[in-house]
Amino acid sequence: MSKWPVRASVMLFTRYTENRTRESPVPQALLFLGKVKARFPPPRNRRKVRTKMTENMADRSLSRATGQSAVPLLSRLLPAVALYAVITAAIALAFFISDAKDYVGADNDDVMRLVEIRDFLGGQNWFDLTQYRLGLEGGTLMHWSRLIDLPIALLLRLFSLFLAPDKAEAVVVTIWPLLLVPLLLLPLGLAVRRLAGVAAMHIALGLGALFALGCVRFKPGSIDHHNVQLMLVMWIAAMLVDPQRRASSYIVAAIACALALAIGVETTPLLPSSVSASRFSGFGTAGHFPDRPVSSACRLRCPSRRPSS
Repeated sequence: MSKWPVRASVMLFTRYTENRTRESPVPQALLFLGKVKARFPPPRNRRKVRTKMTENMADRSLSRATGQSAVPLLSRLLPAVALYAVITAAIALAFFISDAKDYVGADNDDVMRLVEIRDFLGGQNWFDLTQYRLGLEGGTLMHWSRLIDLPIALLLRLFSLFLAPDKAEAVVVTIWPLLLVPLLLLPLGLAVRRLAGVAAMHIALGLGALFALGCVRFKPGSIDHHNVQLMLVMWIAAMLVDPQRRASSYIVAAIACALALAIGVETTPLLPSSVSASRFSGFGTAGHFPDRPVSSACRLRCPSRRPSS
């Protein structure tokens, strides 16, 4: 137990008895008590707090290791993502322009998506997804979502302000998949940077750029919804492996899950597999049992299971 209250009381009593003949000793005693407390502060709580690696800590550790006062530009997340996305877009455009026969992708779904966007801009209702020129009499009800039509239609309206309609359509259809590349690389770089640092982030961004270049869904002219679905699945996986289990990461993952399902139900098998992988990999909800095997975690999660007789 600290001895500063006893010392304060003794010194206060001595000072008070010395000044008992003065007019008002109480304010002086209170002032003196404050000085005593400042001289003998109470003991601080010295419990050790475990801290986890964050992005700011990674930046500070990198600056100390390199002896620099400021973090290098390419060691930051957003400039690195921007660099890899620009290089990827430049390479994709170089290969696309050299052998392009049409500005629309080679997939039939890309053509059908462009027809749907044209009808939407022509006045078709948001909830009317019927293609009246497709199939038998009465048309065919499409299962696609307007969530992909809307941003492409807005870009067409924007570029139509200073370009001819056909040229505006060609530009938008060409750049739309390339605009999704940074949105694909951003969660990838963020997740790897949180888990393994700056060097691993550059390796992951390089591999992600190679994936975007080799995947037909991110080539210029590909306006179908599969590239958006791949981007959303990347966001889900990146947010679920957050080592600090931030609530904001889980909120972003939930929003990405809802958007992925609203755009197309073909992502349904990917969503539970992403959640299960993060659950038993030591992150997310599985972080409560990081040292237990999967079978033990399953038994803990299902206590009502009984052995078969």
